[in-house]
Amino acid sequence: MDRFSQSFSPQAILKNFQQPAASQFEQFIGTNYVPTESQVSQLSTLLDEFLVKQNTLKAEISKIEAIYDSLLDQYEAFSTKIEAIRSLVSPMRRVPSDILREIFYHWRDLALSTPRLWAALHINTPTFQSMHITASTTGGRKDLVLLEANRRAAATNEWLGRSGVLPLSISLARDGWAPSEDSSLFFKPLIDSLLSVSSRWKRLDIAGFRGAFQEIARVNDVPLLESLSVNESLGQALPEGFETWLTSSLLKAPSLRMVSLCHATADPWQLPLNWSQLTSLSLKGPAMYMLDERRVAVFKLVSALRSCTRLISFYFEFFPRGGLMIEPNSYNEEDSSLALTMPSLTKLGSTCTDEAHAGRDDFTQDRLIPLLCHCPKLTFLSLLIDGDDYCGQTLDDHFLKSLVSPNEDGKYLCPSLDEWHCQGPTRFTDEGILDFITRKQDASLPQIAKLKRLHIAFTNRIHTVDISGKTEGFVEDGLDLQLSYSPDDIEAFARAL
Repeated sequence: MDRFSQSFSPQAILKNFQQPAASQFEQFIGTNYVPTESQVSQLSTLLDEFLVKQNTLKAEISKIEAIYDSLLDQYEAFSTKIEAIRSLVSPMRRVPSDILREIFYHWRDLALSTPRLWAALHINTPTFQSMHITASTTGGRKDLVLLEANRRAAATNEWLGRSGVLPLSISLARDGWAPSEDSSLFFKPLIDSLLSVSSRWKRLDIAGFRGAFQEIARVNDVPLLESLSVNESLGQALPEGFETWLTSSLLKAPSLRMVSLCHATADPWQLPLNWSQLTSLSLKGPAMYMLDERRVAVFKLVSALRSCTRLISFYFEFFPRGGLMIEPNSYNEEDSSLALTMPSLTKLGSTCTDEAHAGRDDFTQDRLIPLLCHCPKLTFLSLLIDGDDYCGQTLDDHFLKSLVSPNEDGKYLCPSLDEWHCQGPTRFTDEGILDFITRKQDASLPQIAKLKRLHIAFTNRIHTVDISGKTEGFVEDGLDLQLSYSPDDIEAFARAL
């Protein structure tokens, strides 16, 4: 440490600190004044002097940073040693073993007699990989798998027995390889254990099983089931799976509110769900719409969603070859068969799994604004617009004004919106953004929610007007504001998302 005190003196640096000397040109800085030739020569000389000073300061900063890094490394090394020594001299290490046994006995007794601790269970079933069994292994392979499956089933029964009569949250997953002829060995003992308590299922999440789905789909004693997630992505879509789900009693559970289907083997719109009571719906996987022409798929989607009057969250995937997209000229915007109002929806998400094709008019504010009119309770909006500027056919300040200005009926567009992410070739001006923020944060407008988070990334223009000074007060009040411009800081913005 002495070597630092000899070569580094913060007091000396502060004492010698000097502001750049004032010059005769101070009065012209920040103006449109054009210097004469002689003044240009003087300014060049002054600039060279300042650059020398700046480089000297930069070198000093590098030295100080190196010293700081070295000191920080030493501090962390000593901190590690100190914590290790403190652990060795901890009073708990000197507590007699008989006292520790007494303490942990009561802890164990408390844990075993508290059903809520055992009301949630995640099960990973044994696989050949996890047991280091290869396909070429001969003799006893099935016996080993069955032995491990039965062992886990016994542990599951013991766990569930400690949960008393409480509703259960159960997830069952398989993430390994298993030949089809032995697949039942992996899940049957566990499925039998879970079926015995089906009347207490509250949340059920199953993934990676093929045959197990059919047994579970037939269960009808599920009065408490509120959430169901089915993921067949690790299994294979079998034709016989269709009938199992189309007649499933599980999907008719009286309390079922949240459904997530991934790679299901049936057309979701034919499933016997109580659509009117759903509050959350997630549909993923190519099997969903592969059987339908795109326009038919859209009409089925709208028809089913029209029954989901309580839907709060909806997520679905677009699929290959354009997915659900319809050519702009293939329908009439006034066609009532495509009209859809979702008054309770607050979360809407979609993903394209492959290349999607859209015309230049598929994403314009003239189409987006009417869409958002059907989402009065929307709180979060994310717009990621890829591609070029679409010749101006994109969002501009008119869209911003529509979010903070009442329509002819005195109603606001998305009045509950408090979080918005937008990235792409938009035509928002900095002045328009400032006006939008100011009006959203205006306490005299209680009809619209204040912004909590606003992230906007421009992929088509540079930073022109600095509004940070006028938004500083909003940021201090809690607004998370990020404005990024092309091309320098767009990557930082994308990472932040």
